[in-house]
Amino acid sequence: MRVLAVTFSVKAAAEMRVRLESLGVGGQVTAATFHSAALRQLRRVWADVCEAPFPRLIEDARDITMRAMRRVGLADRLDDMTVRAVRDEINWAKAPSEVERVAAAVERCMPAGIDASHFADIYDAYELEKTARGEMDFDDILLMMCHVLEEFDEPAARIRHAIGWLTVDEYQ
Repeated sequence: MRVLAVTFSVKAAAEMRVRLESLGVGGQVTAATFHSAALRQLRRVWADVCEAPFPRLIEDARDITMRAMRRVGLADRLDDMTVRAVRDEINWAKAPSEVERVAAAVERCMPAGIDASHFADIYDAYELEKTARGEMDFDDILLMMCHVLEEFDEPAARIRHAIGWLTVDEYQ
C-alpha cells in the first residue's frame, strides 16, 4: 500500500473507494478509516514491539465500563444512560492522570454528577480491567500506533516506507 487515503467513518471510506474506482485508481490507493488502517499497521509490527499477545479489540465497552464503576463503588449507578455517559467521557478524556486538571481548565462537567477525581478513579479502573483481560478499546488503537511511531524506530520506519503518500479526507 503505497498510497493511503484515510477518513473517519466506515461509510465515508466505502464512498471513497467508489470514487477512487471511478477515477481508475482503486487498485493503487488503499482507502480506510483511521482506526482500521492503524489496526492493520499495529498488527504487522506487534511482535517487534511487544512480547504479549495482541490484545483483543473490545466491540462494546459497556461491560468493562460497568466493571470499572463497580470497582470504585458505583454499583448503584449502572443504569444505561450513566454507563454510556461514563464511557463517552472516557473516550473524550483518554488520559486518566489529566482528567481533573483538564475538566477544571475547560469547565467540563462530568457525567451523572460524578466529581472529576472520582471519575479519574473510574478511568483507572477501566484501564486495569482492559489490561487484565488482554483487551484494547477503539481509542487505544490510535494511541498505541502513535506510541509505536514515536518510540520504535525500526518498526516505524517500515510503516513509513510502506506508505509513500497519505491523504486525509477533509470533507468529513
